[in-house]
Amino acid sequence: ELSKKEKADWNKKVTQLTEEIKKSETEIEEIKANKIFENAFEWRFEFPEVLNDDGDFVGFDVVIGNPPYVRQEWITELKPYLEANYTTYSGRADLYVYFYEKGVSILKPNGIFCFITPNKFFRANYGKALKIYLSTKLDINKIIDFGELPVFEEASTFPMIFLSQKTNSIRSDIEYAQVKELTSVKENVFNSIKYYSNVLANDNIKNENWNLNQSDSSHLFNRLISENKLLKFIDGINIYSGIKTGYNNAFWINDEIKNRLVNEDPKSIEIIKPLCRGTDIRKWQITNENLNIIFTHSDTLIDNYPAVKKYLFAFKEKLEQRAVKQPWWQLQQAQNRDGIWDNPKILYPDICKESRFTLDERAIYSDMKGFVLTSSSRFLLAVLNSKLVWWYLKKICAVLGDAEKGGRLQLKSQYIERIPIVNCSDVITKNKIDSLVEQCLKKPNDCLQLEVELNQLVYKLYDLTEEEISIIENGTNK
Repeated sequence: ELSKKEKADWNKKVTQLTEEIKKSETEIEEIKANKIFENAFEWRFEFPEVLNDDGDFVGFDVVIGNPPYVRQEWITELKPYLEANYTTYSGRADLYVYFYEKGVSILKPNGIFCFITPNKFFRANYGKALKIYLSTKLDINKIIDFGELPVFEEASTFPMIFLSQKTNSIRSDIEYAQVKELTSVKENVFNSIKYYSNVLANDNIKNENWNLNQSDSSHLFNRLISENKLLKFIDGINIYSGIKTGYNNAFWINDEIKNRLVNEDPKSIEIIKPLCRGTDIRKWQITNENLNIIFTHSDTLIDNYPAVKKYLFAFKEKLEQRAVKQPWWQLQQAQNRDGIWDNPKILYPDICKESRFTLDERAIYSDMKGFVLTSSSRFLLAVLNSKLVWWYLKKICAVLGDAEKGGRLQLKSQYIERIPIVNCSDVITKNKIDSLVEQCLKKPNDCLQLEVELNQLVYKLYDLTEEEISIIENGTNK
């Protein structure tokens, strides 16, 4: 039993602690009532366990979530703040990118990080800063990629699961699963993921270069990049997209209409050009027929072409409804730069399931489904149409469907500019390649044997071993 003095000391201590608690509660209420915390999320109140005894933020043991799938077009008003506060900022990045950085920043050392998000940052330009951030901050343990599979029935989201740990220790190898179908996943998700999994060396993910390829081909992929110059660094070669009219029915005309306009006014021929669509661009050839474009750009003086102006006037109402505001008779995006359409050039489509690069020396224009490389090099064309480059593109391009089973690749500029181009200093070899390409261009439907010879020459230039050639052949014949 406590003495009278001990009871007095005890009561004094209880009173003191009670007053301190009331004081702290009052301070908390004042903070909560502060306008600055209205609708805010305050760590100290919601998760006091993430603070140390001094009230300093330590971090979470686990960060797990499914960030909102919000496109960059819908967060325009947030972009100034995001740019000022996030190292992963890109003007075209979707909202989930910033959730990654925030999630990692609130994770404590050795904490576990797991998100399910779109996989588009793997290949998109806007994902470069995010890939650098994640590869330097985390030990990436597992990536489960569902590609285009309909994981969520009401949306096409290209989902993937990203599992990692915040550690400075030696990085582990990476388990990567490219899940091909959902039937077995629904029956047993763990067995299905295990079936599709491959182990990748940790150096497959370095800064912005993420090589999510099977380990047997990783060395070849990395060697191609390290030993050759990427296309974007070759002087004089630029990539342009094709022409966007905003209303094809007005600007696309057949030969009959073209001839009628030229008969009415011979000057019309100056702004009527042969046109090909992306689907017309094939390997070694362009198959367009009976298709032309009225090429009216910002420098066109339409009053100099009365027959064309009269023809387009019939579509004026529709042309004035286009998204971009320009004179009603003008193309929405003419891409009238550097004389790209009239000069010899390499053309290729935006989407294809096999190599479809060709050379144009007839001043053919292309619609928005085609792309232009400002080069007339037969040697470059041979490389681009080679099995080696197609194998490489299958590793880096966005895919519609399953590339390994005949899916189509999206040949966006950001992928094409990353093709490694070998330097050929052997004049005899280069002349041989140029000659074979010329024969392919003259007889595009009868050049299988010529392509065999070209592929062998390309393999030799890239100094491939028999094993590496086998990887290419097996990877392109599927």
